Parts: sequence; structure tokens; C-alpha cells
Amino acid sequence: MSWRAGVLAGAAIAAAIAAGCGASMHPRRLTGTCGGACDYYLSCKHDAEPEARVRCVRECRDMFSDEKSLRELETLPCKDMIEFVDGTQPRVSSIP
Repeated sequence: MSWRAGVLAGAAIAAAIAAGCGASMHPRRLTGTCGGACDYYLSCKHDAEPEARVRCVRECRDMFSDEKSLRELETLPCKDMIEFVDGTQPRVSSIP
């Protein structure tokens, strides 16, 4: 995730809190961990590649250090989660 993603994360988390989004909308267990947030993000993207999870967890740990922020991130709807991580512009894969 880039610094821009970090700024967007804060905005997305604030919007989720302000809108009252919470576990009631998402019956899955919220983990508050990078592993859990990445599992959710990758399931939203339908990406089961182990390398993607390793990369996601590594980048997540560079961006987040507290469980509360990660739990709030896990409450986002899939569309918002993908937009938060990937941004609004289509991403070009760096894998040939």
C-alpha cells in the first residue's frame, strides 16, 4: 500500500465509523490482524495466490500497527475494501 492508500484508509475508516458500519453488517469474525484483513481483501478479489497473501500481509504491517484500525478495515464492504487497497484507478500487474 502506498502513502495515498494510508490516507484513504483513514478516510474510509472514519466514514465507516460515522456511518455506523459494524459487525452487524458483516457476520464474519473480525480479527484485527493483517492476516485477517488480507484474507478478507483477497477473498473480495477472488485471489487465492499464496504470494498475494504474503505481499499483502507485509504491506499491511508497514501501514497499520493497531487492531482497532484493522477491525474497522475488515468491516468495509468488498467494493470499498478493494477500492481502499487498490485505489480508484485500475492497477496494472507488475507480473509479466
